[in-house]
Amino acid sequence: MNANRRRRDIGIVLREVDNAPQEDLSGFLGKEGKSVTLLRPVGDVVFDGRRMQVTSDGPFIDRGARVRVIDVQANKIIVSEVYGN
Repeated sequence: MNANRRRRDIGIVLREVDNAPQEDLSGFLGKEGKSVTLLRPVGDVVFDGRRMQVTSDGPFIDRGARVRVIDVQANKIIVSEVYGN
């Protein structure tokens, strides 16, 4: 790559902004669901028949594990595994 091309590429700026409305996920806080994929740390969980992408609060969580929503950050659902009854 020549020097002129490198200088020109530096000035590239993203001008479009995604203004699509984001769903309010705060209603999921405290809900329990079942993981349908391995959460490593991102994966899918079903809550009341609705499949959602979530993020584990740290460790991997096996498929089929029961999880609870412990936090919602913008458009991200954070879960932790529920142990016992």
